[in-house]
Amino acid sequence: MPSGSPGARPAQRRELKRNTLWADAEKNVWNRKTEKGYCTIPRTLPLIMTLIDYLSPKERGRASRVYHELWCRAYDEGFVELADEAEHRRLEADAMGLAAAVG
Repeated sequence: MPSGSPGARPAQRRELKRNTLWADAEKNVWNRKTEKGYCTIPRTLPLIMTLIDYLSPKERGRASRVYHELWCRAYDEGFVELADEAEHRRLEADAMGLAAAVG
């Protein structure tokens, strides 16, 4: 991380501490920018998901699982791309407790 960017010092401090404790950590730690299938989530996500469930109609299932599913498919550009729409419908139906309705 460039030294001029926000958070550079804390990130560098954590990396130095990690490398001091585990010399070979660099090759064992995943990096969302170089590995496929990972995303960064806000630390407030559990609170957001709890609020979504609290505010959504209870008879419709857990709406937070749909939000989580979409978040996990978001890219750094802030765009969600669904390659297989049928798969997403099945996952959404399962999350909402409607699996039988989507055959």
